[in-house]
Amino acid sequence: MLRLSLICVLLAGSGPAQDLIRGPSVWSTTEGSFLLAFKSSVPVAGAVEWGTTKALGRLATGPSTDDHAITIGGLDPDRFYYYRVRLGVKPVTPVYRTRTFGDKQSSDLTFFVMGDTGTGGKNQLRIGELLERYSFDLGLL
Repeated sequence: MLRLSLICVLLAGSGPAQDLIRGPSVWSTTEGSFLLAFKSSVPVAGAVEWGTTKALGRLATGPSTDDHAITIGGLDPDRFYYYRVRLGVKPVTPVYRTRTFGDKQSSDLTFFVMGDTGTGGKNQLRIGELLERYSFDLGLL
């Protein structure tokens, strides 16, 4: 009987699985902010760890929901920022990178367009490595 009670207590505390089911995607980028949107399998407090290096170091939080939209603001123009999504306290994505827009004074625009991202083979990984070396204003996948 004690063993059964212990199992019931452990299961009751576990709650439903908190999984990322869509995203993250970057929206509404400006010179000083960007919005991260993502969807979770159940309502949970979403958060974004972010920073100017892969070490991150900052945290932006949102309400408990299953449809998340968290704005990261107060950023410098034309700078790369790294981010990772958390559901509750659990990181659920690798660290990604985005970039704020540059000064509106500039009329130059650099971009890339990629149609088939492949399945992670040697050729696709090589293209990914090349893209990381350059600084584009916009990428369309």
